[in-house]
Amino acid sequence: MNHSPDRARMPRLFATLAVAVLSTGLAAAAARGHAADSFTLTEHFGVAHPEQIITLDLAAPIDPAKTSVTMAIGDAAAVPVPFQLLANRKRLAVRTSLAAGETRTFAVKPGSPAPAAPDAVTVRETDAWYEIANGLTGIRVPKPVQALPFPAPVQGVLLRDGTWTAAGATLALTPPEKAEPKMQVTFLERGPLKTVVVLRYDLGTAFSKTTIALEAGQPSVMFEEEADLDRSYAIELYDAVHPTHARYRGHHSSSKDGGYEPDGQVYRMSHARPALDAQVDLTFAGPRDYGRVARWDPWITDCGWYWQMFDDKAGPEGNLVGAFAGKASRQVGSGMSGVGGYTAPAGMSDLVTAMAADGTIHVVYTGNGGLWHVAIDSSLVPGKPAKIAAGLVNPDLAIRADGSLCVVAYDPAAKQFVELKGRAGAAFTRAAVTLAGADGATIADPFAYQAVRGDTQFLFFYGSRGGKTEGLLFSRSGDETAFTFCGAIGGLGYFRQVNRPSFDAMPDGRVVLVTTDVGGYAARFEIKPDVLTLSGGDRLPLNFGVALAPVTGSYIAVDQTGALHDYPASGEPAKSDLKLWVDHHGQGANRRSLATAPDGTAVLLFGGNSETAYQQSVYRRSGSTWAAWPEATNLGMACTQALFHKPSGQFVLLGREQGRLAAYAVKPGATSLTKLFDLPETEARRAGFTVAIGQRSPSLQFWKQPRFQWGLFTGTKGSDLKPATEIQPIARQLNLHGGINLEKIQRYTLDFPDPPQGYGAMYMPKPAVEALIAKLRADTKGIHGGGFHSWAYNAEPMGRPLIDFWADTTGQQAAKVTGEIESLGRTFLDTFVNGDGIYAVPTHYWHGGLEMSRKLVWLDQLMGSDQTTPEQKTRLKAIAVLFGSILYDNDFVPMDNCDGINLGNPNMPIQQQNYRQMYALFLARHPLMKDRAAGVAGAAKDMLARTVNEHGAHMGSLHYVGAANGPLLATFQQLQMAGIYDAFASEERLAKFAEFYLQALSPPEVRFGGKRLMVAIGDGCTEGTEEYGMMGTGFAKTNPALSKRLMGAWRENGKVHTGFHGSTLLKIDDGLPGESPNLTDARFPGYYSILRSGWGTPEENAVWCVNGNFYVDHGHNDLGAIVAYLLGAPVSIDWGPIYSPRVSGGAMHSGVIQEAAFGQAWDKDIASLDAGVGFSGHYGNHGVGEATSLDVFPKGRRMVSTIKSGLREGGKPEDITAWVRTVTLVTADPEVPVLVIKDTFSGKDAAAPKIFTLNLMADGAVETPVGPQTPPLRTFPNAGSANDPATQMPSAGKVFPLSPGVNRLGFTGQTWKGHPTEGIDWDCYVIPREPQQAQIGNWANQASSSAPLFQAAQGRPYEERQHILRVRGTGSFTTVIVPWKKGKKPEGLAVDASDDTITVKTATSSVTIDAEGKVR
Repeated sequence: MNHSPDRARMPRLFATLAVAVLSTGLAAAAARGHAADSFTLTEHFGVAHPEQIITLDLAAPIDPAKTSVTMAIGDAAAVPVPFQLLANRKRLAVRTSLAAGETRTFAVKPGSPAPAAPDAVTVRETDAWYEIANGLTGIRVPKPVQALPFPAPVQGVLLRDGTWTAAGATLALTPPEKAEPKMQVTFLERGPLKTVVVLRYDLGTAFSKTTIALEAGQPSVMFEEEADLDRSYAIELYDAVHPTHARYRGHHSSSKDGGYEPDGQVYRMSHARPALDAQVDLTFAGPRDYGRVARWDPWITDCGWYWQMFDDKAGPEGNLVGAFAGKASRQVGSGMSGVGGYTAPAGMSDLVTAMAADGTIHVVYTGNGGLWHVAIDSSLVPGKPAKIAAGLVNPDLAIRADGSLCVVAYDPAAKQFVELKGRAGAAFTRAAVTLAGADGATIADPFAYQAVRGDTQFLFFYGSRGGKTEGLLFSRSGDETAFTFCGAIGGLGYFRQVNRPSFDAMPDGRVVLVTTDVGGYAARFEIKPDVLTLSGGDRLPLNFGVALAPVTGSYIAVDQTGALHDYPASGEPAKSDLKLWVDHHGQGANRRSLATAPDGTAVLLFGGNSETAYQQSVYRRSGSTWAAWPEATNLGMACTQALFHKPSGQFVLLGREQGRLAAYAVKPGATSLTKLFDLPETEARRAGFTVAIGQRSPSLQFWKQPRFQWGLFTGTKGSDLKPATEIQPIARQLNLHGGINLEKIQRYTLDFPDPPQGYGAMYMPKPAVEALIAKLRADTKGIHGGGFHSWAYNAEPMGRPLIDFWADTTGQQAAKVTGEIESLGRTFLDTFVNGDGIYAVPTHYWHGGLEMSRKLVWLDQLMGSDQTTPEQKTRLKAIAVLFGSILYDNDFVPMDNCDGINLGNPNMPIQQQNYRQMYALFLARHPLMKDRAAGVAGAAKDMLARTVNEHGAHMGSLHYVGAANGPLLATFQQLQMAGIYDAFASEERLAKFAEFYLQALSPPEVRFGGKRLMVAIGDGCTEGTEEYGMMGTGFAKTNPALSKRLMGAWRENGKVHTGFHGSTLLKIDDGLPGESPNLTDARFPGYYSILRSGWGTPEENAVWCVNGNFYVDHGHNDLGAIVAYLLGAPVSIDWGPIYSPRVSGGAMHSGVIQEAAFGQAWDKDIASLDAGVGFSGHYGNHGVGEATSLDVFPKGRRMVSTIKSGLREGGKPEDITAWVRTVTLVTADPEVPVLVIKDTFSGKDAAAPKIFTLNLMADGAVETPVGPQTPPLRTFPNAGSANDPATQMPSAGKVFPLSPGVNRLGFTGQTWKGHPTEGIDWDCYVIPREPQQAQIGNWANQASSSAPLFQAAQGRPYEERQHILRVRGTGSFTTVIVPWKKGKKPEGLAVDASDDTITVKTATSSVTIDAEGKVR
């Protein structure tokens, strides 16, 4: 709102408060230097707002040095309060809270400003940083540095106990070539209420930016991170917090290690538990990341919307530090970016060893702020660690001829190698490595490698000379200080860990180098005795890691398959297919280690970088055989080196165990290791937060310039760590800084003109609504009288408050329903402000959007009723603006900047966008919504094009069509009624969709009382839908013929109503005429084909084949699957328990799967209902479907579908296997239809074993060529789960052979009340060309939304049970089903097969189906 004088005379209401500008003539008064302005905030809905900074718009400039701002609470006297004139000089910042029902008035007038509060923001400047603090927390940001490495944006954090921590971090990044480093620090705001500073790092062609804000009285620092390159920095907190545990609130954890509840059980999914925090035990044995705090993600796993760490043993004053999500509206492409907690051992992160002639082992390691040395004497007794340097990385250790030690390491600050010389127990000298004879050589890779032969010391590294990068060799002798250039080797690769070399001297005077060429192949060179240059260069296998034994000169190389190539000092190499873990991308030194004993026994430590840590495994060679050594690997050591210790005759493993330097020993040939020691003084810990920008996801999605916001919270355990079930203070900070706050709410304008068409008929014509209400009021028998009132009450239970309101003429129900809406608004707002905010389960994302959309129908009816008072309508408008404003707030759901984040299943963003658009249309004359309303028609058309293809097929399972399309249809109805756009007249695609959805109708479903229901395909049930009635209402004027068919379908479907997306009592005109849809065969590319015959007769047949990839939302692995009804009864259906349980695996659908993709042994009980992909997958890597053709013959019809697998990214045509399913329905004799299913295969895996599955609604024993087979019965109980003891999974029967030719299987169909003959029976003929195998299992589920219909029709509890026929074969499959009404098996029934031609005969007819499925 603009606080302008012209508007000041008439106060405006706001959604939770009212702001009135009471001054007049402000501009003229300001010119005279006597400005006066007044702002009044009144809280209306009983929601208290915490203290925060809000801004007020000034109508004219002020001089802050000559201005006073006062605040009065209610009728109390005004008191001066601090304020800040913001940088744009058009807004005034003040600090306030607002209690429930409270009024506060701020007055701006000439005078002296009030002094700053004790917790105001201050900025203190030093030579190195700016210190920004407010008494509760603070941040140190660096002064500009015009060179790399850049200092990180955070150089210190002020904790609640006054401790400053997190100093000295650098910004980790890989600069572009010819980078021109430049850093700027700019203050956007610098005041007592709010300070904002921007740190920008420029590198010529790339940049990084961090914006930091701190407000008075707030315990959090806010950050916005943005960059167009990968970069990160750490905020190290361990020394000040000593954290042992963490807490977060998210969706669920994948294990107890990832988070557990107060009672110790794994952190359950949010819908299965009350709102509470998960606790995590922090570990320090190795580096661990704890996931990134959500940028926006209601389903985040193993992390949360906030994450805070603390010392469980600390007292109430112990420090607490957390990170939380910032404004989702500011995120861009943040899929691989974010802030996350980490822990790590700090005592040791890299380790090298060397053994002296007397058996003393010298260890040099990085950690705890420097380089450290430990000597382990010949008796394997360790000495004390001694720090020998700081600021160095990547050490290499050599023992010189005189027994002194030389460490060469890299100095990142100076960008040079440094050498440290010394002896155990004495100080080490430090000097830069001097290189001679290689003019202009620079370091290309910051790793140096040493080897000592007599008094000659060699140094090798990768460097650049004259624009060429080569391996450079230097040497020096005796007391020489400089290394002299000896030669170079070109054509070597060095850019990743697996390419880096192993370099050492041998006892015979040779020096061996094993490295990698530019093609990635291992290459071996050597310096012969008495020579100073490298020779050789034998090319070996592709290199994914080498290791060299320093005593024998033997070495190993591992190729890209994980095979180990063993090259002994003499003799032939050997290959062992160990499938070692190979690392394609990891960085760091090559620390693979190979040690050999005199008897030829060897130990290898091999590994690489995973996504989170260096993975290292141990292997042993005995004789010539290599094998894994699990006893050593399971020690869990890291940074490990292996040596053979000659004095003790043992292998020694040295490395980090539980954060400490530890050693184990083992004799050659033994497997059990003995622990020698660990050194407590080598242990140190790190913990804190990593702040990262990442541009590329594992799926190779790329974001050019990611951006996200986050907050850093500081507190104490006693005040700020509440019981896990309570709302945490950090959550309220998330609400204030990243959610719905007072600053937003005070700008909601409620007063807006009513629409020209009025209210009360948002979705269908006013006469239809009036007729509904009149019909309701005419039924004086009420809700229990069995009339229309009773029917409506039960048909749409969620609409009962509306029904009561319509039936009432006193106004009492209007007041009650108004109160319910107001209560919902108050609950929502209180949750957003004082609860779990935008992530609370009842209010988050589409849950909240759904509830707000449902209430829009109520709002419209109340606003259009003469029973609602003007005062009630004013309050209802406030609710409408509140809901509409929240829905369009990208901090609530970032609909307008969702790239890189998870918006859930495809239907969810469609729903949410329509919830927005419903309110935009309802509030079309509101200034906030005017432009948005104008764009609704275009957006709705775009959504139709995205969710419905050009043939009319929808993207969703038949049930989930309603999730996306229900709100979209309502939007189209709303547009139609508002006179803005009539999609029912203009969108051909919408009419095609209507035809597509009509084709989901079954024959009269005898299981459910004869209603025509939608079949189950994908997640869903055999069920009814309200959408036929909604579309029938929408098409009534523009396409009356289609409207009648849709209304007829709605009535045959059971006149379904729902309140899920808002009561359809107001979206379906029950008075419209209807007629039978009269459906016949159809094909909808992208989804399914359908064969139909006998519509409206007792001999009605319908067969569906799923054959398209446009269907993805809540889809199953069901490409090629069929659903069949014959003679008015279900024969083969898709399982329909929706989620109780979810039956998505290809093995559970009536299709074909390659045996290799079946997911388990085909002849065993099904272990997982997700088992099986193969041809049946919908996601490109497995199957792509096509509705190839549909043909109608005089005596039948045929549909052909082609499913292809092997179409992986980068796949070739020869990788494809094609499955052609031809389904023929023969109706020469309507009493004896014939269903023929032919499955043929071509391409790569055409001859591979495959499993044909056919679910059949049969009962009892099955007649087979080997005698009766009775499948073992299995049942999944209603609302059961995989952990429920009563849960049973689908069974497998006994395997029996099928001979080439015709094999008859006789099935007894289930009995159905309501069917003319109480059901059907059938023969199923399996006709293989070669021997096949078969087995028949069984399974039932007991969950369906249509269960009450089943109970009413069948007189027993709902159960969906089917026999499961499976056939295994390597060739084609041919299956023929011949059904008959119970008790009426046709005489003389016989099936013959010859040359792919099938003939079905009875005593009165004969029909032939040829090889192509055509009927003759």
